[in-house]
This record gives sequence, C-alpha cells and structure tokens, in this order.
Amino acid sequence: MYDMLPFPNITATSIEEQAAQINNYLIQFKETLEFILTNISTDNFSPALIDKLNSLGAEIEKTTEEATEQIQQVSNKAITVSDVINSQS
Repeated sequence: MYDMLPFPNITATSIEEQAAQINNYLIQFKETLEFILTNISTDNFSPALIDKLNSLGAEIEKTTEEATEQIQQVSNKAITVSDVINSQS
C-alpha cells in the first residue's frame, strides 16, 4: 500500500534546522490531509463500507423513530396548567 502520510525524515543536525524540517513536514501533512478530507466521496468508499454506513443509517433512523414515538407518548400524558384549572371547576 502507498504510504500517503509518511513520517518525516529529519536529517538536519542543528536544533533550528530540525525544527524547520518538522515545520515543513507539518505544513505538507496539513495540506495532504485537507486534500484527502475535501475529496472524500462515495466513489472512494469500498462496497463493504457503503453497506456498513447504510446499515448504521437505518439503525439511527429506527432509533430516532422510536424516540419520537416515546416523546409523543409522554407528551400525551403531560398535565397542563389548563388541565389543573379546569379540573377544579
């Protein structure tokens, strides 16, 4: 596999030169990472990853629907100030 983000090769002998080499590496690393992250698309995903993401999405949707239903059930059982006032009449 191609090593897209290799570790820096620090060859300098002085601290200042080493710091400059590390700084240059970090700049290149940042640019490479930004390029990778801005170019991610489903075209770059393996079929196995797409299937996994789809199943996770379905699980999230199911959980959201269940939570919405539970919230609605609680809301239906809530007592309002109006209910208390009207019950005393």
